[in-house]
Amino acid sequence: MKFYTSGVAKDNQPLFIALFFFIIFLFLFWIGTVVNFIFKFGFSVEKITHYFFGSADFAEKISLIQLSEDIHISLFTNAILLLSLSGIFIYTKVSSKVKLYLILSSFFFGMLDSTSGYLIYFLGEKFSVLKIISFTLFNASLIAILFTVLSHFIKRKPMDKPNGGSQNYYNLVILAFAIVNIIFVGVSIYLQETKLGLSASAIHNYYLGNEELFIQPKSFSSLLE
Repeated sequence: MKFYTSGVAKDNQPLFIALFFFIIFLFLFWIGTVVNFIFKFGFSVEKITHYFFGSADFAEKISLIQLSEDIHISLFTNAILLLSLSGIFIYTKVSSKVKLYLILSSFFFGMLDSTSGYLIYFLGEKFSVLKIISFTLFNASLIAILFTVLSHFIKRKPMDKPNGGSQNYYNLVILAFAIVNIIFVGVSIYLQETKLGLSASAIHNYYLGNEELFIQPKSFSSLLE
């Protein structure tokens, strides 16, 4: 947190090392995300359509709860990823226009990538290509930020000193992060209402089961998951 408020890392060896390996972890996380997308969808409109709507012979639309769970996780991971990475990126020595464009585009396409499942679900299979477009644009802006930050640390380039401009960019990052979290809270409320319910009895039945309603109690392993 000290770096995010001061932008100073080069003269603090432990902080510099911690940030460097943190960026490496973010890079590995990004690789895992891309690999997972390739195995799951393969950049294929047909595979995306099949995931959301089933095959032509056995049409079965994905449940809204399952879709919301996927979006719930994606919103959280993308929000934390962008907040952490943008907080470092604002101190790199690139032009102000590049910083503004990449921060705005990464958050916008990140939100679109996370929530595109809802658009496909409600608007139909013709919008399946939106998943590929949003994922590609989000990762293009993300990788531009990631490699810029990584190159600064590998080459040990000096970071920009904190100034009014840096504070303005940081305020922009916080605003974008807040918007993502508003969507995240909305999805959380929906999942709470549909899966657990909003009453004490409904929550009791969800965890401990109810024989009359044929609801199985949750196992310890499922709770851990």
